[in-house]
Amino acid sequence: MPSPAELLLEAEDEPNYLDARVYIPVMRTLRRKGFSYREIAGWLGKRGVPIDHNAVYRIYSASLSGTQLQYEEEQAEREAKE
Repeated sequence: MPSPAELLLEAEDEPNYLDARVYIPVMRTLRRKGFSYREIAGWLGKRGVPIDHNAVYRIYSASLSGTQLQYEEEQAEREAKE
């Protein structure tokens, strides 16, 4: 079992997804263009932003109003079925 100190060092090396909130306008633009959350994560990753599709979804959806969030969730379900 790893020591707490080892895990702390590993945790400190993880990217801070809160910093990715500055990219919400980018995420919004790409969503309007039909990009999936996975595609947005890949797009950002190619440009040096370490983020996965789950973090993109969480960050982006937290920026939406209730009606917008409902629409996005319906859109995400449609994408998952395709």
